Amino acid sequence: MATLQTQGCQILKGNGASPEVFTALGEVIDMSLDSGGAAEIDITNLDSTAKEFNLGLPDYGNVSISCNYDPDDAQQTALKTDYDGQDSGNYRIDMSDSPQTTFSFTAYVSSWNAPRVTPDDVVKLDATLRITGAVTVA
Repeated sequence: MATLQTQGCQILKGNGASPEVFTALGEVIDMSLDSGGAAEIDITNLDSTAKEFNLGLPDYGNVSISCNYDPDDAQQTALKTDYDGQDSGNYRIDMSDSPQTTFSFTAYVSSWNAPRVTPDDVVKLDATLRITGAVTVA
């Protein structure tokens, strides 16, 4: 089993063109694909001998991103623009393996927090992407 290194992983934002071009978000410190889940639909009835359930639609959750804030980074600026406009966009997470594993999805920027300033540190940007629809792993 291969062990993937974090160095070389990146998150990219699509430009919405056809064909779509993806550009890496700059200065990413960390990112995580937070777990989603599926609703439990109670289908218990009078003939049941125990609680019975079906699963609802999958919810792929959020992607949390933390960056060193760079106001000149076009992709960081695009996150703020999408947040303000409540616009969704296409994103891709590229892993460091070969052949490369990718996670592709559409998301809204549900939070954009910059600048985050603490003593003896650089200015940070934190953002959360709310995934809408499915995540494709290739």
